Amino acid sequence: MLVSCGNDEVLRVRQFHLQDTEVSRDYYRSSKENRFVRGEINKRVYGSVSAKEREAKKGRYYTVSWDTLKGASPIRIVFEYRQARSGAREKKLEEALPPSRQGKTEFQIIGEAYLKGGDVVAWQTTLYEGGKLMAVKKSYLWN
Repeated sequence: MLVSCGNDEVLRVRQFHLQDTEVSRDYYRSSKENRFVRGEINKRVYGSVSAKEREAKKGRYYTVSWDTLKGASPIRIVFEYRQARSGAREKKLEEALPPSRQGKTEFQIIGEAYLKGGDVVAWQTTLYEGGKLMAVKKSYLWN
């Protein structure tokens, strides 16, 4: 009998919400568990010099990764989302990628899109390989 601890998910979505670009705040420095948060903030605001540039980095970041595909056909990832100030209107971002068995890409709702539309309240990510639906991952509020 074989037992595995591996994850058999084809599609994974990792979210990060950058609300405050100030890394030196006490609540980020107070415990060892917050090193991840400090690292993510530093990564997102890297290269931003002025306060305006740092403000433009605020928003939602979605890192989408996939695994165990055949790798013979092009990949298309569709990220649909709704924002707080846009009502029920759905917005869509797409990424077309060359064939691969595994990979990673990122969708960003930051800057003007984030400031005008508000926070992302629901989302859905769909993975296609060669036009064939391979996987869907969605937030709790997506219907």
